[in-house]
Amino acid sequence: MKFIITRWSFVLSFSAPFVMIIYELNAENLSNKTGQRTTLYVGSMAPMTGKRAWWGAGIPLAIEMAFEDINKRDDILRDYELKLISRDTQGDTGRGNKVFYDFLNEGKVRLILGPSRSNVAESAGATAKYYNMIQVSPSAASGELSKKDVFPYFFRTVPALSAANRTFIAIAKTFAWTRVAILYQSRELFTSAASSLREECKKNGIEVISYGSFLMDPKNQIEHLKDIDARIIFGFFSYSTRTMCEIYKHNMHGRKYAWVVHTPDKDGWWRRTFANVNCTPEEVNEGAKGTLLVNYMWLSSSKNQTVSGMTPEEFKSSFIQKARKSDIRATNYKGFAYDAAWLVALALNRTAQNLAPTIPLDTVAFGDRNFSDLMKKNLLSTEFQGVTSFLKLNDKGDRSGVFEISQLRGAEFEAICSHDVGRTSLNFYPDKDFRWEGGRAPMDRQSEHRQLYTMSMSVFFFMCSMASFGIFLAFTFLCFNIKNRNKRFVKMSSPNLNNMIILGCILSYISVILFAFDGEHLKTELCTTRTTTICIGFTFVFGSLFSKTWRVHKVTRITSAKKLIIRDLHLFGVIGVLILIDAVILLLWNFLDPFQKKIRYLPALNNHEDDNILQLPYTYTCEVNRIEIWLGLLYSYKGILLLFGLFLAWETRNVKIPALNDSHHIGMAVYNVVIVCIVGTPVVTFVHEKQFEASFIITGICILFSTTSTLCIVFVPKIAALRKNGLNEEYRARTRTFSSLDTFTVTTAKCSRSGKDTVNKDGELQRLREMLDMLQREKKRISHSNGTSMTTQL
Repeated sequence: MKFIITRWSFVLSFSAPFVMIIYELNAENLSNKTGQRTTLYVGSMAPMTGKRAWWGAGIPLAIEMAFEDINKRDDILRDYELKLISRDTQGDTGRGNKVFYDFLNEGKVRLILGPSRSNVAESAGATAKYYNMIQVSPSAASGELSKKDVFPYFFRTVPALSAANRTFIAIAKTFAWTRVAILYQSRELFTSAASSLREECKKNGIEVISYGSFLMDPKNQIEHLKDIDARIIFGFFSYSTRTMCEIYKHNMHGRKYAWVVHTPDKDGWWRRTFANVNCTPEEVNEGAKGTLLVNYMWLSSSKNQTVSGMTPEEFKSSFIQKARKSDIRATNYKGFAYDAAWLVALALNRTAQNLAPTIPLDTVAFGDRNFSDLMKKNLLSTEFQGVTSFLKLNDKGDRSGVFEISQLRGAEFEAICSHDVGRTSLNFYPDKDFRWEGGRAPMDRQSEHRQLYTMSMSVFFFMCSMASFGIFLAFTFLCFNIKNRNKRFVKMSSPNLNNMIILGCILSYISVILFAFDGEHLKTELCTTRTTTICIGFTFVFGSLFSKTWRVHKVTRITSAKKLIIRDLHLFGVIGVLILIDAVILLLWNFLDPFQKKIRYLPALNNHEDDNILQLPYTYTCEVNRIEIWLGLLYSYKGILLLFGLFLAWETRNVKIPALNDSHHIGMAVYNVVIVCIVGTPVVTFVHEKQFEASFIITGICILFSTTSTLCIVFVPKIAALRKNGLNEEYRARTRTFSSLDTFTVTTAKCSRSGKDTVNKDGELQRLREMLDMLQREKKRISHSNGTSMTTQL
C-alpha cells in the first residue's frame, strides 16, 4: 500500500508542472473567449458643449469607435481593454486645466487623448511634463506645441498649422508668385503660423510686402493691402465672414486678386452674415469668390483598407451613422481622433512587450517616467496607414500630413488638389484644375512694360512745318530788306541791324525744330546745340532792336553842339558784347555742368484691357545737376536786357520819325515776350510730368508766336509803307535828308529831354520849328559834301 502511494506521489509530482501549464493556457483561452481583460483607462479632453461643440463633440465618439475596433483584436493589447473617460473642456483654458487636474487626482488614466483645443493644450501640456503625462491630441494645431523643451510628452495626429506653410509655398511656386502679403488674426495659433510662413517665404525667395494682423475688424488692414497694391494674400483667421465682407467693400476680389486662406471657421462662412457684419450673404459670397482654401486632408481618398480593416469611406459612413444615433454633432476631426486612438493602442502594445513580463501596464505607477519615456519612444517609431493618410510622427511629435486645396465656385468649395508637405508639387485630382476670372491666374504684381514715348509724327510735322514757315517768312523779309536797302524809309531803319534781327529769328525757328527731336534721336550734343541756338537767337533779335533804339536815344539827348557819329559798326560791337556774355555763360555751363541724356519716367498707366499690366512710359531728356543756377543766370541776364529795352523805348517814345524810331516796335515785342513767358512757363511746368508732348507744343508755340510777332512788328509796317507807291511830299521832305544815319550829326543844343518840351501846344510847335531848322541846315551840309557815303551794308 505504501508502495502504491509512493508511486502516485511520484506521478503527480512529475506531471504537476504540465498540468499547471495546461491550466493556465485553458484559463487564458477562456478569459479571451469571455472578453475578461484588464481595463486600461484613457482620458479625453474635448469641447463637447458650448460654442466650440460644433467641431469638438464628435471627437470622443471617434475615439470610442477606435477602442471598440481595437478591443476586438487579439493581436493588439490582448490582455487589456481600452476604456475612454471623456471630460468636457468647452474649449476654455481654465476649465481645461480643471479637467486635467481632476485626471491627475483620480489617478486612473494612464494617458490623455487631447486636449483638443490649442489654448487648452498649451496650458495643460506645460504642466503635464512635470507629471510625465503622455498627451496625444487629434486637433490642437498650434506651432508652439512643437517645442519639445516645453512640451516633451505632447504628440498629435493633426499636422501643425505651420506645416501648411509648405502648401502655401507650393501654391506660390505653381503660379510663379514671388510677391505676397500675409494677413492673420491676433491669436496665438495664427500668429505662430504666420510668423513661420514669413520665414518660409524668405527661404524660398518670396517677398512679403505686408505682414499685418487684426483682432476683430480687418478693415484697416484691407485698406492697407489695397494701398500697397497687394494682389496675392495669404491669410490665417477665424473671422472669415467679416473679412470677406471687407474684401467685397474694398473691391479686392476678382481677376486681380488671389486670396489663399486657412480658417477653422465652420462650413458656410462664405454664404452667411451676422448682425455686426454690414454685408448681405450674396455680397460675402461675391467677396469670397475664387478664394483658395488650404485645409487639412480630413480623410484619405485612398480606397485601400487601413490598419483597422476599414477604408476611409467606410469609416466615414460608420461614424455618421453612429453620430446620428447618438445625436452628436459630427466633426471634421473625426479621422484624426480615430487615428490618434490607434496610435496610442499600437504604442501601448509595443510598450507592453518592452516591459518585463511581471510588470503589467495596469500596475505601472502613475507618473512613472520610465513608462512615459518608453511610450514616447514607441509613439515616435509607430507608423501605419490611417483613415487620414499614412501616419508617422517626426522627432517633434508632429505629423507632416497632407493638406487639401479647394476653390470657391459659386456657393460651394470644390476640392482641386492635395499636397503632401514632404513634396514640392501639388497633386491634382482627375479632371480638376483652378479656374480664375479672366481665364488666367492673377499676377503677384502688375507686369511692368517699359514703353518709350516719343513725339507723335503729327505733332512733329506740325511744329516743324510751322517753324519752317517761320524760316521762310524770315528769308522773305530778308530779301525785302536787301532789295530795298537803298530806299530812304528802309535805309533810315538800319537795314544791317534788320538783317541781324532776321538772323536771330531764324535761329529761334531752328531751335523749335531741334526741340522736336526726342527719343532715340536725342543726343547730348543736341541738348547743348538747341539751348545755344535759342539763347543766341534771342540776343540777336532784341540786341539789334535795343541797339537801334539806343542810337536814337543817344543822338536825341545831346545838349552840346558837337558832332556825334554812331555808325552801324559801333552797334555791331554792342551786339557782340551781348553775344560774348551769352558765350561765357554757355561755356561755363557746358564745362562745369554739361548736359546729360537721361531717362525720365512718366506717370505709370494702367492697361484697361489687362489689370495685370502696368505701362511705364518714359522719354529721354536733357538734364543737368544744377539747372536752377544756369537758368537763373540766363533769365536774369535776358530780363535785364528786356528792362533796358523798355527803358529805351520809353525814353524815345516822343521821337516822331517812324523810320528812325523803333520804340513802339520794341514795346510791342517785349510785351509779347513777357506775356508769353508769364502764360507759357506755368502751363509748361504744370503739364510737364503728365504730358511731355503738350509741354513741347506749348513751348514751341511760345517761341513761334513771339518770334513771328517780332518779325511782323518790325517789317510789316515797312512793307505797307512802301506799297503806297511813294510817300507824300511832306513825308519825303522829312525823311530824305536822313540818307545816312551812319553820319548823322546833331548840331543843335535845343533838343531838350523828352517830356520837358511837351508841356503844352506852344512847346510842341517850338520843338518842331527847331527840328525843321536843324534839318534844313543838315540838308545844306549834305548837299555840299560830295561823296558822302551812304549807309554801310551788312
